[in-house]
Amino acid sequence: MTPELTALTLAALLQVVQFVLYAVPANRELGPGYTMSARDRDPSRQMSAHTARLGVSIRRGTRSCGLDGF
Repeated sequence: MTPELTALTLAALLQVVQFVLYAVPANRELGPGYTMSARDRDPSRQMSAHTARLGVSIRRGTRSCGLDGF
């Protein structure tokens, strides 16, 4: 595999791992009713600081890759 494909594969794996590390605690803290619904309202419970920081890092990572429209 070329170095470019290796870097792309590792970046994709990192993104998947970060998403899972964020999604599991978010579902536990907010409940699937909120996480699978439209975001028309604020959550009834707040996420912990650790989970919220993971969410921020994921948003920053997708923006830096040009994926913020997805």
